[in-house]
Amino acid sequence: MEGRSKMPLKINNMKGEKVNDPYHSKEKLEAFIDIGFTYFSEKDRPIVMQYVSDMRSGRNVNGSKGRRGDMHIRTLFSRLIRISEIANDVFQKNMIELTADDLHKMFNDMREGKIKKSFGTGAYKSVHNYIKIFKAFWHWHQKVQRQKGIDIYDITLDLSGTADEKPEFVYFTLDSLKKMMNRAKYDMRVFFLYKFDAGDRVTESLNIKKKDIIDSGRNEPLKVCIREETSKTFGRTIKLMLSSDMLREYIKTKNFDPDDFIFPFKPETVNKYLRRMCKDVFGKNLRELTENRSSKKHITLYDFRHSSCCYWLPRYKNENVIKYRFGWKKSDMIYYYSEFLGMQDTITEDDMLIDRTKTELERQLDQERKERQMMHDRMIEMESRMKKVYGFMEQTGKVEEILAKARL
Repeated sequence: MEGRSKMPLKINNMKGEKVNDPYHSKEKLEAFIDIGFTYFSEKDRPIVMQYVSDMRSGRNVNGSKGRRGDMHIRTLFSRLIRISEIANDVFQKNMIELTADDLHKMFNDMREGKIKKSFGTGAYKSVHNYIKIFKAFWHWHQKVQRQKGIDIYDITLDLSGTADEKPEFVYFTLDSLKKMMNRAKYDMRVFFLYKFDAGDRVTESLNIKKKDIIDSGRNEPLKVCIREETSKTFGRTIKLMLSSDMLREYIKTKNFDPDDFIFPFKPETVNKYLRRMCKDVFGKNLRELTENRSSKKHITLYDFRHSSCCYWLPRYKNENVIKYRFGWKKSDMIYYYSEFLGMQDTITEDDMLIDRTKTELERQLDQERKERQMMHDRMIEMESRMKKVYGFMEQTGKVEEILAKARL
């Protein structure tokens, strides 16, 4: 069902730019849709088909979000299939015939394990995701029916889409990253440091082209432009405070053309590499690597975004700036990571004396650069003065006389 090409699929956006689709989201969605609609009842099927079509075109969606991404549509489609199955099997109803009481019972039973996963493998861990997806579907259904002059009661009114539990993820520090980099091959070393620094999404990273890297000079950090068409939320340009030197050298070594993707990797290949490497570096579990003692047995590329968030959050003073860096439209994730880190207001006088967006090493390097620049400026000034003095002596015809006296 999910055929794979040997290279990541490249599709064209409206601007004619090539966009890397590392997860093959478009072709997977097409394959999934081919059989997915057969899981719905005859009454639900045409409604869900219209919903998926509208999500892909951006029609009748809430707010100004526009069309939804292929991966997002595939996720909501699979969740609706499961809700439809439960409606049929447990309540003997079509999905659009469910009542508010039915929904409350369904989602509560899913939380408590009375309704198992589709293959009976256990209780649901993220019921709030099903609630959010069904609420979005129902509000779309209301809107479409309202356009036909039909008012439908909002049966999702009292449902809470708030997370029942915090999702588990791996969080590692810069020190742990350095241990991984010491073992990694060159290309991966650059990629890992970039990922930790930028904190961008995987699809955003794998769509960075040579022309998206802005170099203002050796003494300035590089900037990376994450293009609008490759982002899940919005385009942005961010400073690379940790990886500039290594990335600059990497790009020079590789001799990329402007339109070349600088990280031409497959996510599944990198994740396998990470799994093997971390096992070699940290042993059978990730206790030395993970600050939150996660039960996960390996890390993935997505965990670099989590770790980057945990690294940069205490170093930014402004909420809007951190939201911009990570491409967040809302502040929810800031509060989540703040709670996860157990953050509190612990600012001291010493904190006011440093640039919180830089590491200690970077501050030392900046100081050394400034000192070297000052020495260079002084040498230039001295040379200039000597030339003026020598020129003056030549003009007065006393050069030989002065030099002779100096020898005596």
